[in-house]
Amino acid sequence: MLALGLATPVLLTAAVLELALACAARSGPVAAVAAASRSWLVAVAALTALAAAWAVHPEAWLQALPRA
Repeated sequence: MLALGLATPVLLTAAVLELALACAARSGPVAAVAAASRSWLVAVAALTALAAAWAVHPEAWLQALPRA
């Protein structure tokens, strides 16, 4: 449950960005740029959301990590 709760911002951010890029890439001058940079933009947005989730709930993340 903890992993799903902490992953939700990442998944939601990636889904919203995919939707926005799909709408922008239908036609026009933005289509080529959106299609070429889609994977990089989604990856950067997902990593940013992951860092934000870590910053907001660091104690939850530390408890979820396996002890080595």
